Amino acid sequence: MQPLLSQACATATCHDGQSRKAGLDLTEGKAWAETVGVSTLQCGGGKVLVVPGQPSASYLLQKMRGQGLCGGSEVMPPQPEQPLGLRDIEIVSAWICQGARED
Repeated sequence: MQPLLSQACATATCHDGQSRKAGLDLTEGKAWAETVGVSTLQCGGGKVLVVPGQPSASYLLQKMRGQGLCGGSEVMPPQPEQPLGLRDIEIVSAWICQGARED
């Protein structure tokens, strides 16, 4: 999981240790603790970023798919960045489904 997040999300303009868009640091060593079981700052805190074993309830996956977004939210990564491909999204979904282990 971390290589995918590092490449697509933990960039200088988004979710690195400096920018922390939406309050998230998705850099190596931080991403798991910042997402698994953590409520998003968006949606009034009513959604959890990663719900282990429940991909459909995980807002991180919803953001990547552009589904179930809260007002003002957008698909991640945003344009003009390259959106994640179906294969990458399926990798995230499988990781969540298998318990979102820290690895």
